[in-house]
Amino acid sequence: MKNPTTTGRIFLFLITTLFFAGTSGITATFWEDSLISEDAQTDYNTAVNIANQDIDRALLYSKEALKKVNPKQEPLLNAKINQLMGDLYSKKNNLQPAINYYLISAKVFEKLNKKESLCKVYQQLGEVYYRNNYNLNKALEYYNKALELAVELNDESLAAEIYNRLGGVFFSRKNYDQAAAYFEDALKLWKKQNNKSGIAKAYNNIGEIARIKGEFKSALIYYNKSLEINKELNNIDLMAVNFENTGLVTAQKKEYIQALKYFQKAQELYNRTNDQEKKLEVLLEEANIYFALKKYPKAEKIYRSVYETALRQKRMTLTRDAAKGLSNILEKTNNSKEALQYYKIYSDLNDSINSEKQKATLTEMQSRFINSINEKEIAIKDKEIALLKSDKRIHRLELYLTIAGFIVFTIIAFLLVSRYRSLLKKERLISIKNSELHRAQKELMELEIKNKDADLANFALHIVEKNNFLKMISKELKAINKAPEDEKIKKINNLIFTVQQNLQIQKELEEFRSKVDSTYEGFFKRLKEKLPGITKNEERLCALLRLNLSSKEIAALNNTSVKAVEMSRYRLRKKCGLGNNENLCDFLEKI
Repeated sequence: MKNPTTTGRIFLFLITTLFFAGTSGITATFWEDSLISEDAQTDYNTAVNIANQDIDRALLYSKEALKKVNPKQEPLLNAKINQLMGDLYSKKNNLQPAINYYLISAKVFEKLNKKESLCKVYQQLGEVYYRNNYNLNKALEYYNKALELAVELNDESLAAEIYNRLGGVFFSRKNYDQAAAYFEDALKLWKKQNNKSGIAKAYNNIGEIARIKGEFKSALIYYNKSLEINKELNNIDLMAVNFENTGLVTAQKKEYIQALKYFQKAQELYNRTNDQEKKLEVLLEEANIYFALKKYPKAEKIYRSVYETALRQKRMTLTRDAAKGLSNILEKTNNSKEALQYYKIYSDLNDSINSEKQKATLTEMQSRFINSINEKEIAIKDKEIALLKSDKRIHRLELYLTIAGFIVFTIIAFLLVSRYRSLLKKERLISIKNSELHRAQKELMELEIKNKDADLANFALHIVEKNNFLKMISKELKAINKAPEDEKIKKINNLIFTVQQNLQIQKELEEFRSKVDSTYEGFFKRLKEKLPGITKNEERLCALLRLNLSSKEIAALNNTSVKAVEMSRYRLRKKCGLGNNENLCDFLEKI
């Protein structure tokens, strides 16, 4: 029989070997991770320092920092890097990546209970959604979240800024009374803090509400108050805005000469700040004044200048507005042909802008849905990995502790219990995963139901594409005239006959028209009540316009020319009694 002391020493040696074998790898990994985290911090600091000078280089450093940071060991640094990435993509006007990075940082700040940082991220998310009316409902949601935190933190300065932003959201939604209430709340807090820049901003915004409501005298009072403060602060940007807004009021009052003076003052200040977009906006307003004064040559010259510059700078909205102005001018000067050309450009650009907005909204919804599923899958995988690591440690303990024979039965019992618990955890995780997948499938089905409204438009486009494709084949086959004479006629006749058979899409057109008639039955009824003399073809044109189809797509669908569609749209506008500044699609949407 072995000496008990000797047996104890052997067991102690085995346990000590096991401990150091396990911990040596952990220690090495700890130091390695520490060095990587320091590199991530350095890259992050560099990105912050150059963010305002070189956005692209700052993005490169931020991505490197994101690769190096350990989210579990450095969650705060990880959140800051993601927030910086959101800022950089926002500056590049690349909104969807900006939203994704902000959302990641928000979740981490929320887990860490960093309310100040979380409030800032919510405000930034609101800014992204508010920009260019990207998604006003989402902007409202995140601004309200930021406001709740600002009130909880008793940060009146931040609360005032958010009140002002909320006013902007409701202003964009044309809810002017609610917007005015938020602007007044912001003004009260800024006055309490003696924040002159904020006070000037609030006065200008309240003046805008008054201008929209037609309360011109009140609007001018607020603009002048704002202007006085901005002059005192030498705030050139806001001074230019004050002059521009004052010009808009005087123009609405038909004091055109005075309005021109204010616009020219605004133009001088925008030249100093080199704000290209605002310069073009003011030039458009000046052109509108000359149009109202019937100084058509002067107005046309400015419209053309704005159109060419905006087209070159790829500013679609300004290009569209300038094209519309040119169409109005040319129609007044009896140049109908060119007027129709610019109206077509205006119409196409308007269709493109609306289409881009719809695509951006759909992409944002899909991205959020996919991100949600990915996050759930990642969480489940993390738990599975943790369980696998736990199993690995158990197996290692089995190997080492089996050597110590005197505790073998105890270890076996321990392993059996551990394995049983592990199986229970796995089964629980599988159940959770199945539940999550079921919920995700349900959400996907709801998304498909929401998109069902687009089926009719997709069916129309399918007919268009098929018709165009077969026409292209017919055109190509006619080129067989260059084939040998003895084969040419026979091949041409056979192929043209085949193509003509394929072009018989009357059944599909009838099916499409039947779908249109059934889908828009109520719309057609209201349309006839509003326009008793409308024809069947004009009814279908109205339905296609409500589907947001472009003139080119409508022409292909009806097997006619784009010019014919434009003339039909032009006649329809006249029949609807629409003015030059009224949009046909908006008119139809309201019926």
